[in-house]
Amino acid sequence: MMATRQGTSDAACQTEFPLTPLLNSEQKCQRAIEQLYRSLPVPVRDDGNDILHQHRQCGEAFAMFMDREWNRPGEHTSECGFLLDAIADLLLEHQPAYSLGFHIAFIEKISTPFFLSPQTIGGESTRSHNLRCYRWIYRGMKEAETPESITTPDDSDGDGKRDSNQDGKHDIPASKDLSHLPKSLTGLSYCAHCYSQGFLSSYCEDCAIKTDSHLTITTGYCSTRCYELDRQRHKPICELHKQFERATRLMKALHMMVETTNTTLSLEDSYERDGILFLTESSRHIEAMQGKCVVHPFAQDESMSEEHARAALEDEYSPNLSVTLMSRGQALWLWIGSGLVKDIFEYIVQVKNAHRPISRNGVRENTTSNMLRPHIVYRVILQTGEHIAVDFSAGRYGWAETMMVWDHFEQHRMARCISNGRLRVNSPPPPYLQMTAKGQIHFELMDLIHEHVSGTLKASMGSDTEFLKVADAGGYARLETAILSEARKVCCLKTPGAAEKMALSRYRLYHHPVNEDFVTCTSIDHRHLSRVWMSKAQIEQELEEWDLDMEDRQDCSFRFTDVCHEANVKFLDTVPASEEIRGGGTVFKPGTNSESDSEADEPNSGSSSELMDLSVD
Repeated sequence: MMATRQGTSDAACQTEFPLTPLLNSEQKCQRAIEQLYRSLPVPVRDDGNDILHQHRQCGEAFAMFMDREWNRPGEHTSECGFLLDAIADLLLEHQPAYSLGFHIAFIEKISTPFFLSPQTIGGESTRSHNLRCYRWIYRGMKEAETPESITTPDDSDGDGKRDSNQDGKHDIPASKDLSHLPKSLTGLSYCAHCYSQGFLSSYCEDCAIKTDSHLTITTGYCSTRCYELDRQRHKPICELHKQFERATRLMKALHMMVETTNTTLSLEDSYERDGILFLTESSRHIEAMQGKCVVHPFAQDESMSEEHARAALEDEYSPNLSVTLMSRGQALWLWIGSGLVKDIFEYIVQVKNAHRPISRNGVRENTTSNMLRPHIVYRVILQTGEHIAVDFSAGRYGWAETMMVWDHFEQHRMARCISNGRLRVNSPPPPYLQMTAKGQIHFELMDLIHEHVSGTLKASMGSDTEFLKVADAGGYARLETAILSEARKVCCLKTPGAAEKMALSRYRLYHHPVNEDFVTCTSIDHRHLSRVWMSKAQIEQELEEWDLDMEDRQDCSFRFTDVCHEANVKFLDTVPASEEIRGGGTVFKPGTNSESDSEADEPNSGSSSELMDLSVD
């Protein structure tokens, strides 16, 4: 019999102190999972918040979930157990100072086929809502597929739906093919001479910028008469458009060439499914055990289409654009800026309406999506006052256009602006920019390309910018081919002094046995690593002796750890930040290689002349 307060009836007592039904283990897990998702940042709506703010909010939500569930008696559901393991990994491994924060890492950690399948994201719970949003983001944030329940940045009244836009900014018809900008944006709308609107019968063919068969930027006229009357006024604009298009095309070709000849990308497989390009990265553990150069020529598998290969390479060089476009002398932008532009701004944005985003399966079974990575695009103000968007890595989202009207990019492809700033000539890379070894190599290669090609052009034409003004289209095409040929010689280190200036032997791979990862080393560490780097024949012999599989990354890691121990090479438990390493830091514990310097400097047979040949053929 239930006890009651004195002076109250049983009915009143039961109303004031309702009985709470006991929950079974499955119900407890469901409640904990729902509370976790309610504590996380709201997808899309909170994306504009400061990354550190989101990181703290996620950290608090993770701590509450772990405290509640880690030692709770009873069994856990498979989903709850997966989340516990995933969050434990994030809390142990994640370094917020050098990452995009917990929220993005969490989304990528749980973005498995099970979690994001239509069968597992039904219902009206916060969990289901978040997973639907994650799936929508992974699939390209297509506006035509926006979940009805999503709270968008334009949802000022909080009803979960996009508010009407008086400017008509979002009144763009849905399209299944998002590889090109919709014709409702790029179509000719008014005559450049008389400004009449409606059907336009012609446009200037000389300066029209086409992508495939799609007109992207052009000048339209309502009649032949208007075209004739406008010819004198339009002539300088026409020449500027042609030169700018040539310069932009050349710059993209140079970026693609540098990445193709000096990349860190190594792919095992690629396939397209559900509108997403999936890339499976292959391990480079054997190269790391040999101390090979960090960069190598891109090897395209026979089964991989040219379109997929280009998308993968653009996705690879995209993060380095801030570095390569700020090389000493501002080589590429100076080619454009010579009388063509007034100003250039670099925008870091989150995109939407991706035609074919990329999802990468890493060697540690981690998955990343470029929809959760920032994208760099340039807002170029021409001398005519036109604002043009230049997107050198548009192919990473399946987009075809490199150049377009800025308003068109902003309306159809930019979900939000993360940051922007003016690009200043001869400015050093900003201090917050994380310079990777590959970024440093590309930075230096762009300098050498500018120096070599500029000198060649000056010797043959008297100027390194006049080549853009060549009137004959065929003549310019031949000249561009010659420029790219000279640039390729630089990338392959076949020009005088290129190999000495690049000194790629500074950038070699090694295997870190504690972190089970590949990182690049600096020259100050070479005397330690030369004791453990091996030739391929040595590696095969070691693994065969211990009955280990050469293709198994973990087997190689175990044996490499033993080799390091035998050679008294002791790694720190955590890899220092890149700034610390560039400042003279090391990845080794004190006491490593206690032998004399002369003995330590003697390379083993794994550092033969064959291994030291690090130039790119």
